[in-house]
Formats: sequence, structure tokens, C-alpha cells
Amino acid sequence: MPCWVGTAHHPCCRTDIAAFIPIEEVQCPPYRIPRHGKEAGSAEVSTFLQKMLSLVRQGARRLLCPRPKLRYGASRRPMQASHELVVEPIGLDVDKLPRPLLWGEIFGNDHPVELEIGTGKGTFLTEQARLRPDVNFFGIEWARWFWRYASDRLRRNHCEKNARMVRADAAFFFAEFVAANSLSVIHIYFPDPWPKKRHHKRRLIQEPFLKLVHRSLIPNGRLQIVTDHQDYFEQIQTVVSASALRVIEYNRPESASDGEFAGTNFERKYRREGRPFYAVAAVKGGRSKPE
Repeated sequence: MPCWVGTAHHPCCRTDIAAFIPIEEVQCPPYRIPRHGKEAGSAEVSTFLQKMLSLVRQGARRLLCPRPKLRYGASRRPMQASHELVVEPIGLDVDKLPRPLLWGEIFGNDHPVELEIGTGKGTFLTEQARLRPDVNFFGIEWARWFWRYASDRLRRNHCEKNARMVRADAAFFFAEFVAANSLSVIHIYFPDPWPKKRHHKRRLIQEPFLKLVHRSLIPNGRLQIVTDHQDYFEQIQTVVSASALRVIEYNRPESASDGEFAGTNFERKYRREGRPFYAVAAVKGGRSKPE
């Protein structure tokens, strides 16, 4: 069915319809060029229509397929790797995991388990897994590319025996998969601060999530948090202090270099930018210093 393209002289077409009509099916009545007062030729009208439809389609795509939200300070440049990313055997399919997880079956041993939320490129998890083969490390990452990259990085560093990764939402994963009294340490380094006030409800570290953390930790298990966002840090301090966890002195991981809090990729990037860092730690139980 013919359709009229809306212009300054013929505003009779809805853009959401025109956005999906092939150029071959579009017809236009005689069009007069305002600048010269002459009737435009068919080739000139066709060029004009192509430009108009291109603009309309771009607008429709932005409405129907908005770009995903990014972490505060992140770039929209496409992520690339210099080699093929191999996920197996480190990266696990969350849809195929039992509920709750049995760490002994995942790792094949009964070593203590430490979990990192938001692994990024896996810098921290890889260094820890290499330095401490007697501890199992599990990473949660929501961004698909980072999950794939971190899984491949752990594989290339021969961490198959004591490291695993999963792509999932952290709060959902804790609620559905992590058993009570099963984690020795939970690491949360540079979580998305959602700086706009109307987005604060999306922040991970809030009262409901801390209840899941407390349930998941073993007695004397520890929670460690580092952020570069002062407002978020103040909220974290408030909710952690009000939780069932006991606030203790922050303990720097073994993989952190001099002057570093955790040694993650984000930290090293932000350190070069001169950003300040804020850290808090808490323990489950009455002892002020965990093992």
C-alpha cells in the first residue's frame, strides 16, 4: 500500500510506520523546492526521500532498541580480545547448576570458598587463585564479555582446579544458588555506584542483600568492600553497621601491590586517574578478627 512520507510540505505520515517501509514502496506527490521555486525532478525527490527515511529509521531504532546502561565511568567502545576467548571449563552455565550449589561437587574438594562479585577482567580472581591453590574461588559477573574474558584468563593461567565463573545477577544468584554457611569470604570491589539519586534503589549493597550475605557466610566469615564513590561508601557504611555483621579493620588481599586495596583492574585504572578509595570490612559472629 502506498504511503506518503511526512515532510514540511506533506506532513501526512506517521514516522513509526515509515520507519519500516522499503524505499521502493514509497511514493511522493510533485514536490516543489522552496529554495528555487522549481519542481523537483524524480532523482532529486528520490534522494530527498532516502535521506528522510534514513533519519526516521534511526529514530525508530533508538526508541525500540535503546542502548544498554553502562557502569558509571565505563566506555561504549566495543570490547575486543587479541585471541579467541575459551570459556570452558571455568565458565559455568547458570541454567544448568543445581539449587543450592554444592561447592564440593563444583570443585571436587572441601577447601574453603571465596566469592567475588563483579570480577571484571578477572585480575583479582586470577592472582588469588594462583597464589592460594588451597582455596576455591568463585566469580560472578553480569557483563557477558567480561565473564568470557575472565573465564578464559583463569584457564590460561591454569586455575582450572580452584576457580569457576558464572554469568548472573548477584542478588538473584545469592538468593537462589548460594547455600547458608558456605562462604568464607565475599569480595565486592568497585560495585556500580548508580550515582543518580533516582537510581540509588538499583545499588547492590542494601539491607536485603546484606541479609543474604550474612546467611551465606560461615561463622567468622568476612565481607570486604572497596569503592571509589564517596556517597555510595557512606551508604555502605550505614547499612553494614546496621546489619547483623560486625565491622572490622579492612584486610588487604595477598595479591594487592603496595598502596593497593584489592589489586583489581578497575582499581589500577582509577588509581592512575587519581581517584580516592574507600574500604570497609565486616565479619559474621562475635570475634573481632576472623581467621
